[in-house]
Amino acid sequence: MVRVAAVALAAALAAHAEAQGESFEVPDGFRVEDAAPLAESMLEDAEANAKLRGCLGGLTEHEQKALRGAFFDGNTYEELAARMSVPLGTMKSWIRRALMKLKTCLEA
Repeated sequence: MVRVAAVALAAALAAHAEAQGESFEVPDGFRVEDAAPLAESMLEDAEANAKLRGCLGGLTEHEQKALRGAFFDGNTYEELAARMSVPLGTMKSWIRRALMKLKTCLEA
């Protein structure tokens, strides 16, 4: 409890000094770092996630399945081709085209 009070006091002294136009260096043992992300960063992340979901939603169903299998589930091209009953070359083409579509959509 004493530590909490000391940290609060150091923060209050720093705020008071700043308001007076003075500097106050908070001792190392009394600094409290806020690990929470900034609201602006959280908003940017949410917007990027929404855009990615929208771009993924614009792909055909087989392109979505192929990309999710390859990049989210960690399957190989061979495994995906066998699972979706298509030739290996077709699977590679689907994934390549889907990545190109995603890139175009995300850059727009």
